[in-house]
Amino acid sequence: MLDRHEAKIDAAEGLVHTWHPRLTAVPIGCRVKILRAAVVVSLALVVGGCSADEPKPSTLPPVPAASASPPAPTVPAEAAADNAPGASAFARFYLDSANQAFAAGDADALRGYSSLDCGSCNNLIRAIEAPVDPKERVEGGDYEVLDVTSTPSSDGEMLSLVTYRLSEVRVYDESGALIETDPAKPSITASMSLRRAGDAWQVLSFTNVKP
Repeated sequence: MLDRHEAKIDAAEGLVHTWHPRLTAVPIGCRVKILRAAVVVSLALVVGGCSADEPKPSTLPPVPAASASPPAPTVPAEAAADNAPGASAFARFYLDSANQAFAAGDADALRGYSSLDCGSCNNLIRAIEAPVDPKERVEGGDYEVLDVTSTPSSDGEMLSLVTYRLSEVRVYDESGALIETDPAKPSITASMSLRRAGDAWQVLSFTNVKP
């Protein structure tokens, strides 16, 4: 299933799209935690089911500890500057943060960089936090920013034109077999509207520009 890839494109199309009710992308970190939990349960059942005549291991094989979620991305200094180059750097940072949020399954940081009224931002956040299918793993579909140009608007906001691509999507089943692919989307241009919120930028809208 390629809902994740479609969701990232739809998110920047504005509010006219109906959101996908189920995404099949499973962050690799979450999948590892699920597998490790299954290993612990399996070992407990094996040990508990040993008969008196069967030798019991004195110790269980060590189970690697689950890796912690990656820390929230920190806004680089250049992306906080109150000027056009700062807005451009923030636009890049925002999409990088979206990639990290999808990988971690945690949208808290992205939510902090988005206006409550930003429909496309809310779409991305819902996609990140949507239930996932543990039987499939999706890799790719990441934002890759190619170019950003920012100019001040008459209302005091900053308008950033962002050219990006989405990398190829590869879908794997439980056995690790590749079951579906979707080619990269080579060049998409979007308009990102930014405003100052204290000492930082905040995204007001993120909408694809029709060719």
